[in-house]
This record gives sequence, structure tokens and C-alpha cells, in this order.
Amino acid sequence: MAGRLSYRDAGVDLEAARRHTEAIAGLIGGRTGFAAALPLPPGLEEPLLVTCTDGVGTKVLLARELGRIEGLGQDLVAMCVNDLACTGARPLAFLDYLAVGRLDPGAAATLVRSIAAACEAAGCALAGGETAEMPGLYAPGHFDLAGFAVGVVERARALGPDRVRAGDAIVGIPSSGLHSNGFSLVRALVEEGSLAADPDLLLVPTRLYADVPERLRAAGVEPRSIPRPGSAGRRPRRCSPPGGWSRRRPGGRSTWGSGCAWSSRRTTPRRRRRRSGTRAWWAGWSRAGAGWSLAPDGPFRVVVLVSGSGTNLQSLIDQVHEPGGAIEIVQVVSSRPDAPALERARRAGIPTAVVTMAGRDRVERDAELAEAVAQAAPDLVVLAGWMSILTGVFLDRFPDRVINLHPSMLPAFPGMHAIEEALAWGVRYTGVTVHFAEEQVDAGPAILQEPVPVMYGDTPEALTERIRAVEHRLVPEVVRLFAARRVRRDPVERRVVQIMPEEGE
Repeated sequence: MAGRLSYRDAGVDLEAARRHTEAIAGLIGGRTGFAAALPLPPGLEEPLLVTCTDGVGTKVLLARELGRIEGLGQDLVAMCVNDLACTGARPLAFLDYLAVGRLDPGAAATLVRSIAAACEAAGCALAGGETAEMPGLYAPGHFDLAGFAVGVVERARALGPDRVRAGDAIVGIPSSGLHSNGFSLVRALVEEGSLAADPDLLLVPTRLYADVPERLRAAGVEPRSIPRPGSAGRRPRRCSPPGGWSRRRPGGRSTWGSGCAWSSRRTTPRRRRRRSGTRAWWAGWSRAGAGWSLAPDGPFRVVVLVSGSGTNLQSLIDQVHEPGGAIEIVQVVSSRPDAPALERARRAGIPTAVVTMAGRDRVERDAELAEAVAQAAPDLVVLAGWMSILTGVFLDRFPDRVINLHPSMLPAFPGMHAIEEALAWGVRYTGVTVHFAEEQVDAGPAILQEPVPVMYGDTPEALTERIRAVEHRLVPEVVRLFAARRVRRDPVERRVVQIMPEEGE
């Protein structure tokens, strides 16, 4: 009868669960509750908590088939704490999730023991976890592993692509094995006989890279950006600023640490000569001795979106546009086929396109616009009198690369009638704001602002003229800042925008 069914009848062994709990209690300091509390390290001025989650993937299947699961715990921890290292964070705590069809306390203890040892090696606490026995979902003998990690980093030491500068060196650290990435392909190669089913080759635990940022600093090398593990041929572009940098430079190499290679040669990007050996970019997982250094791949590419006369477009053409130079306007897109701005672009030899906005579905039109702009591979998209609110369909294609200008000191007077509203309110100052574009009207965080005084007896025409004079200076200035990789939007506090100092300041 249904009323007589027990957990054992349903396939869940509570006695095995009890033995497992007792076995792992000692590994996590006797804690067997449902949550753990950890203090933040002392002495941090502006700490950021960093979280990530990952799993071992299909390497679990191969380890089970080859009868060697003891390395999977380190694989699990490494997949998470290595991601923390990519942000510059040091790991604080780790939690695991083990899902099984039928609980084997011995095998489960082996996995947790491996997890605990890896946490100790990475310098973080095994704060707890969850073991779930789910017959029917997993076949007997099958299991899966997932993990969650928390780390901390000083805001000033957080790493990211926006911190990379031309002339920085690249540090490469060789892999210790296949790690836990791409094992669906590894298993397919084993099955077809192209790769030997050798556990000493295939099941080497993923290396823990949690200490790499501090080891680099100890060697006098300040890391800028760290990508996740993968091919050295692709990863440099993943952790560089928009536009991508990666020119291989053989020779001129020094070695540090365990198989780490970095370029110490002098580079001369854009006629600025400086030693690159003290500002490093870890490209990760490349072959020992691979010599790379950073240099810009061509000009900084700008696309300008316009709807009207194009006076701000003209200021960009006059002040920053240089075909084949440091900054180049590679495309002008108009929402109107008769916009005078198009003629300004044609006179300057800049390719043009038209994507009409009026009377169209917003999602459809923005998808077409995104495709048109993407063809130009822009590093930056400038809305210079673009009279339409863009949706996420467009903005998500160019994250943190779309800027707008507005004739007020935002958040004051958003919308189309900012100048008239400033006069109606009788304010003493209005101004110009260049800001990141968002889906809401004039809502993105400011990059640069400049006030403009409102004079007694001002008319809309007179105030507009003074505002435009400021716009024509401010927009080119912001473009130059982006081209110099000096604009940094905080990855956590998204409304915080920093203008980084020039090299040498």
C-alpha cells in the first residue's frame, strides 16, 4: 500500500546518507548545518565580493569508466577558483553539490576528501555543500558534481580587459593537462580510437591557479587581465579591450616561475616607446616559451549614428577622423535617407548606410541596425543626434560601446526638450553630458559633463548655439579617451565610470 512506502522503497538509503554525513563532518570542521558564516579579511578598504559557479562536466563519465574519481574534487574546485583568479579575487569559501542515483558513502567520501584537499591548497574554506540522492534521475553508479565559490578583491586591484594598455606584455602559463574543459570531444576521440584511454594522461586534475595574481606581483609583474583557460591563439582577444590586440613577437623572452614565459622586449606602439616588462597580461595556458606582446590591431574604429544635420559628426570628422590613423570613422548610419549628415560623411569618404526607424517594430528595426553596424566591426558607436531610443536588441550586441550626448547636465532635463525646459525652470546652468546609452531615455551613467551658463534673456536659439560649441569639443574628447582605453565602467557598480590616468601620470 502507498501508505507503507518508505524512503528505502523509493530508492533512497537514509542509512548511507547518515554514514556519509558523519564521514564528511570532520572534513568541514564538524559543521553539518545548512549554511556557514565567514568573516571578510581585515584591512580591505573597498572590498568586492566575487561569486562564480561551475561543474566538472563530462569528465565525470570518463573518470567513472576508468575507475579513477579521486581527482574530480580538485577539478571541481579549480573550475571555480580559477574563474575567481580571472577577476583578481582570492577565494574565501567553496560549496559543493553532489548528485547521485544511489549513494555510495565510500565513493562520496573520496570525492569530498578531494574537494577538501583542493580547498586547502587554494586557501579557501570548504563551507559546506549538498549531497542529493535521486534515483530515477541518475542511473546507479552515475553522478554529477557542481560547485560554488566566493572570493574577495580590492576594487583597485580588480582585473579586466579595460585595464590592458598597448605595450603591455603577455604572460603564458602552460597547462598541466587537459583540465576539465572540452571532455565531450576527448570522450569522442577515445571512443573512435584516436586517443588512448590512459588515466595518467586524461585524468590529470585541473591545476589550481588561485595564487597566480599574487605570484606575478611577487615577481614584480602587475597583472592587468586574465582570461579563462583555453587556446593561447584565441584568449588574448578575449581579455583585451574591444577591437582585440594580439601580435606574436618571437624572441625577446624571459622566464619566471614554473614554465611561465613573458615578453620583456621593448615595443613601440604608435610611436610611444616604453618597457613592457613591468605591466603584464596573463594570456594563460599557452605553451612555455610562447612570446607575445600587445600592440593595437589597426585604428580605433568608430561608427556614428545620425538623424539630422550632423554638426557633431562634422566635429568628429574634423578633430579625430584619420583614415588609417589612430582613430577612424568607418561608417555613418542614418535613420533618414535625406539627412544632411550623410552628405558630410560622403565628402569625407566615409561609407554610409540608411536604416529607417519610423513606423517599424522596434525589435525588428534594431536587429537590422545591429547587423548593419556589426559589419563595420566598431570599437565604439556614437549616437550623434540619433532620434530614436535603442532597445537591448542593439545595445547587447555592443556592450559598453554605445555612447550618447545630451544637451543638459543629466539627470536633469532628460528627453527631447532639454533646452526649453532649462529655460522654463530658470536654472543658472545647464550643460552637456556624454553618457553610456541604455534602453531608458538619457538614463545611462555619465562619462564626461561640462556646464553651460544660462544668460539673462537667453533664447532657445542662443543657448543652443553655446551648448553645441561645448558638444563639438566634448564628444571628440570622449572618443579620444575610449581610443586610449581610459574609460572604465565598473563591472559591479555599473553606474560608476572612471577616467583612467594616462600612462606615466
